[in-house]
Amino acid sequence: MTATSVLLRWARRRWRGRADFEYFPPIQRWRAIEPGFLDGAECRPERLIRAAVTGYVSSETGFEHRLSDAVTLLSGCPAMVQATELPDTGHGPLSASPRRAILISIYSLAADDLLLAEDIITSCAAVGAFSLVERFSRWLSLPPNAPRCGETGAPSETRARPGSRSGNEGAARRGAGEAVVDHVCHRC
Repeated sequence: MTATSVLLRWARRRWRGRADFEYFPPIQRWRAIEPGFLDGAECRPERLIRAAVTGYVSSETGFEHRLSDAVTLLSGCPAMVQATELPDTGHGPLSASPRRAILISIYSLAADDLLLAEDIITSCAAVGAFSLVERFSRWLSLPPNAPRCGETGAPSETRARPGSRSGNEGAARRGAGEAVVDHVCHRC
């Protein structure tokens, strides 16, 4: 809770009182996605940034909400966090009992900062907020009316940090598509 609270406080401070937030490129890109296409995830960047600009603080204070809000506000990539259970694979009398876990889904369009979003998750795991159990990526097709890479309102290139393992590079090469990176984490 402490790590996610600090991240969320920094993220909200970044946006507080900014009049130019509507020009933030991820907001522009995610507006082009048909509402409801990702069950509301496509609206998260604009909704959360708009709330942070006005100083609104959500009443949802759980770990999952703080983490998803911090990732979205800092990277511009919509993040959804769901509580789930993982079977225990250990030995002993409690080996069959489920462990509390979370599934973190980070949605990324071609020019979004997916690497930053993943780094936030990795950092939270490094400070002991949870342990990363599994990471996987998948591609979804964009809705037919969404702009493609190189068209107006869509990114035409993707920049990654030197030596990075960014999943964004594949999105830029594919043109149309959206990366979803899922992290399954066991809560400590």
